[in-house]
Amino acid sequence: MQYAVGRIHFDTLEEYAAYARSVVQAERDGVALPRRMVFAGVQYPDDMATSRSLHGLVQPLVAELANHPLCGDWLFELIAGAEATKDRLLHLLYAEPPTLLFTASYGVEFEAVDPRQLPHQGAILCADWPGPQAWRNRAIPLQFYLAGDDIASDASLHGAFVFQFACFGAGCPRDDDFPHLRGVRSAMAPHAFVASLPRRLLGLPRGGALAFIGHVERAWPFSFSDARGGKQIETFSSALRRLLVAETPIGYALEFFNDRYAELATVLTEEVENARWGQASNPVELATRWTEHNDARSYIIVGDPAARLCPRAETAPVVEAPRLASTPVGAEPPVIPPPDVRAAAPVPAGSLPPETPVIPMALPDAAASFGLFGNKLAEAMQKLIESLQQFGERLAAPLQQVITDAAHLEVETYVAEAPKTINYRQGDFRGATLRAVTHMSLDGDTQVPVPLGDEGVDEHLWSIHVSMVQQAQANRAEMGGRLRRQRQVC
Repeated sequence: MQYAVGRIHFDTLEEYAAYARSVVQAERDGVALPRRMVFAGVQYPDDMATSRSLHGLVQPLVAELANHPLCGDWLFELIAGAEATKDRLLHLLYAEPPTLLFTASYGVEFEAVDPRQLPHQGAILCADWPGPQAWRNRAIPLQFYLAGDDIASDASLHGAFVFQFACFGAGCPRDDDFPHLRGVRSAMAPHAFVASLPRRLLGLPRGGALAFIGHVERAWPFSFSDARGGKQIETFSSALRRLLVAETPIGYALEFFNDRYAELATVLTEEVENARWGQASNPVELATRWTEHNDARSYIIVGDPAARLCPRAETAPVVEAPRLASTPVGAEPPVIPPPDVRAAAPVPAGSLPPETPVIPMALPDAAASFGLFGNKLAEAMQKLIESLQQFGERLAAPLQQVITDAAHLEVETYVAEAPKTINYRQGDFRGATLRAVTHMSLDGDTQVPVPLGDEGVDEHLWSIHVSMVQQAQANRAEMGGRLRRQRQVC
């Protein structure tokens, strides 16, 4: 939260050297790329998630930036729906690289035992894929997705920036950040790793990209819409405007994502605290907050956080108004139209038409996670729906237990002639004698059976018991009211 942090990891020293040269040369001499930003929003047939990302994130971003008065010398281009094929993206990277490329798609996902995980996890699933219905339960071949292997050494992206919105686009942790999807906290990969595609884009011998913004773990539509379906693209647009207009270091531009993570963490903490102190909490809403929080913290920079968009001033087109790629200089800035339905795959009944807003949702459903298994899509989607529902139900029980535990404090003091024979660590006090008890309710009601000996109150035993009560009260205050049952063996 306090520092702009970047990550790099290459397989060879030559790639480290190539990236270092690219950063230094761009900062010292500038770059020759035009002030051009390309958005590639993939949408597959019969798929709700990419319909949301295209119409709820990509198109609104293009419209907002293209019509912003401070972005007047930038050119914006939209590649939407069925046009965002693998060949189209490869041609873009080789023949006409923009200064900034923004993609929104599925990120291909593989199991830890699959040999394709390390080289292909998080690769961009392009519009070549026929969609979840037409490709049900079938492996995803390489021809459908763009991976690091597809970028040849003769490509040059010197000075470019890439922002990929997809699951695992930037990397994969070793352990699952959403363990309720599998039922246990399990390893997703043999080790944590930076994804192959950003490493390849940054380490090109002839000059690679300066930085890559992407997501670690699964990405959810909560990144650009709230739980009620309202659009929330300001985090993305603010970061991009800071990059394009102010030309700040990318680490500083991404501070908006850090702020959003801090905001969601604050909200989640408040929800948990309220539940702990007895306020009724909706488990589904709490699970939603938790998912939003984990999603927001997973945006990272691959590359130097001090890198900046710095095209040469003499190569940048000067225009009087923001414009699209097809708009003549001086023309009125247009409103971004929906994708060409003639070029895109037909939208089946029940799917979102282009003008439909993002659908409200209380919990993320399977189609709303922007990752895609290479072979078990239908099973993964159904399992995700069921497990999230079960998670919300299971969450109610421990929350209720926390509230119950906070309602009272009880201290018991036992005596035993042979303490070593008492299995007190397991809660078994057979062989010991209960001599003093203090029971204290949250409202202050207290019951204390006082221990008596042959000569009245056993003062020594009572002082030990009072000390334990005081310690238990201090512990409860420190732990936020959680029950700590104290027993003393004398």
